[in-house]
Parts: sequence; structure tokens; C-alpha cells
Amino acid sequence: MEEVKTQSEIWPLLSKIPKKQLTQLVEGYGAYAANFKYIYFSMLGFPAIVLGYNLFFGGKSYPYSEARNIENTFAIILCIYLVCFLVLAGLIVAKMLKVKKALRHTAMQHRLNKKAVVKEFHNFVKASIGGPGLK
Repeated sequence: MEEVKTQSEIWPLLSKIPKKQLTQLVEGYGAYAANFKYIYFSMLGFPAIVLGYNLFFGGKSYPYSEARNIENTFAIILCIYLVCFLVLAGLIVAKMLKVKKALRHTAMQHRLNKKAVVKEFHNFVKASIGGPGLK
């Protein structure tokens, strides 16, 4: 017969952190995890732009000046897309770093091993909430 483990046996370091602080950390992680999927969605933009160019303009002959205008327009569109993607990714990574910093600060307050607490928190949120975790 299997033994039933208590929460303090499964997550020994997290059980030493007050519930209020742990709830705040989990809420911060939830905000990060909810926005993380937008990185995957925005990654589809680049192939869509290239596909659109190939479907509508690729393989057709245009006068030189018009062809240059089309190429420049798509280059500008790709640059704008790239800037937007990098800003979005930067904001999401900033949320992750904010949660990690708060987690390390909490571990330091309670005199716990920072790396072990981050690893245990990563496993905890992956098991309970899902999402990318904290790496």
C-alpha cells in the first residue's frame, strides 16, 4: 500500500514560507504564465508574412521600381513585426525575472537555499498550474 505524503513532505522548502507570501508568488507566476502563450502565437507571424509575400507577390514579374517598392514594404513590415515581438518577449521575460527575484528574496528572508527554493517552486507550479515554469 502506498503512503500518502503531506504537502510539507512533498514541498519541504515551500512549506517553510508563509502562505501569504507563497500566494503572492504563485499569483505573480500565474500572470507570467498566462502571457507566455502569446510568444508562441506571435512566432507564427513571421512565417505568415513570408507566406503572404510568396503567395501574392513571389514569382510574378513587376517593373523594377514597383518590385523595389514591394520588397521595401515587406522589409519594413518584417522589421516592425520583429520590434513588436522583441518588446513582447522582453515584457514577458521581465515578469519572469520579477517572480524569480521575489522568490530569491523570500528564500533569503527565511534563510533557505535560493537555488533549491527556485527549483522546488518551479516543480510546484509546473505540477499545480502548468505553464513554462521558472528556468
